[in-house]
Amino acid sequence: MAKKKLGTAVRRNKIKRRLRNIMTEAIKKININYDYSYLIIAKKTVLNDEYSNIKSVLFSNFERIK
Repeated sequence: MAKKKLGTAVRRNKIKRRLRNIMTEAIKKININYDYSYLIIAKKTVLNDEYSNIKSVLFSNFERIK
């Protein structure tokens, strides 16, 4: 769920699609512990950043969490 602060419904859905796609790739490539729940909070900058940039940041964060 994305907050209304992020913009219109079209922008919020774009952010959610990007994050969902990155998470499906992360699940395939990184051993994520399923005993925990992970919460990803999006900021407005996610909409303007490149997909590869967001992906690399999230992957590095999940590597640190492991």
